[in-house]
Amino acid sequence: MKIAFNLIRNVDHLWVRVHDRTFSVRSAYEALRDSSLSVSNAAWKVIAGFRGLQRIKTFLWLLAKDRLLTNAERVRRHLLSSARCEACGAAVESAQHIFRECPIVVAVWKGLIKHDKWVEFMSLGSLEWIRRNLSSPTHFAITPADWDLHFGAILWSLWTRRNAIIFDPDSIDMLSVSDRSRWLWEDMRATCALEGNPRSDHASIDGVLPSSRTNARWVSPPMDWVKLNVDGARDHGTGFAACGGLIRDPDGRWVRGFARSVGICSPIESELWAVHEGLVQAWVLGLKRVVVEVDSASVLRLLSQHSCRESSMTIVQHIFSLLSRDWSIKFVHAYRESNAVADSLAKSVALGSLEFRIFVDPPHFIFALLQVDCMASG
Repeated sequence: MKIAFNLIRNVDHLWVRVHDRTFSVRSAYEALRDSSLSVSNAAWKVIAGFRGLQRIKTFLWLLAKDRLLTNAERVRRHLLSSARCEACGAAVESAQHIFRECPIVVAVWKGLIKHDKWVEFMSLGSLEWIRRNLSSPTHFAITPADWDLHFGAILWSLWTRRNAIIFDPDSIDMLSVSDRSRWLWEDMRATCALEGNPRSDHASIDGVLPSSRTNARWVSPPMDWVKLNVDGARDHGTGFAACGGLIRDPDGRWVRGFARSVGICSPIESELWAVHEGLVQAWVLGLKRVVVEVDSASVLRLLSQHSCRESSMTIVQHIFSLLSRDWSIKFVHAYRESNAVADSLAKSVALGSLEFRIFVDPPHFIFALLQVDCMASG
């Protein structure tokens, strides 16, 4: 009896299945199991709803499942002979040490966590620690605004920094964990704000006016220009995404098309991949004047913000690298009705595969859509 009370604080829960109020080991086990499952289920739901980058969501899931390859875990799997922390020299590098106990980490958290919550923050079990920080921003954080994103960014920055120390010790990182996580946090905040806007919002870049809703059809590009239409596709259940697009000349004739699976990513990242792959195809073909039509106003806003040139999203950096080359690129917003061909191409590849298709000639499944575009522009 005494042992059971020590294990379970709420006595009513202990006796809920025993009608004669006689203690049994089975009743204690079931109460403990249900309590554990409720915490676990709550944590998984919170992680599944994480608003930030997909790779950070996956990382949080691995952390919650205790599946990260820390040095302690590598020793357990006989992949390493010492569990020592390479950052501070501690004897055992566990997940608890990496994210809460290492002196470098403690210094990061000290400036962000309420003083009266410090002991609780440092002592909670991993599942509840993750759940509480993601779902209750005012509980621990001094500044609770978007704390879920900030928390995820800090954990990810700590993990990538740890990996760099172990696997790439010659690399020089001029940014502190605090600075790197703040940049990543700001990127995710901006992305969340953009994804919260309707796709039909207007946007323009480099002086190109957005398309008119009363003219929601494909329009051929000016003479000496080509038009690149791109789109992304994503399975909301699995997170797997793909992108596709096509290039046409002023007469509406086919120049090149593509479709590619891009793995697990957010909706806006799939659209950015489409822009990147389309620009790569245009550059390879030697095209110097390209109008890029995108049906995501969020992407146009993101690419129009010069501050995003230093984005921690690698795909954004690659796009800006392409834009800096010696050619003329104009972006314009396209309504979905005029972007049906690109949408069909994006959906033509198997999500989750490594498929990458180049269409020198238009594939048969878009003939009807091409004909509609030609009739509308002619």
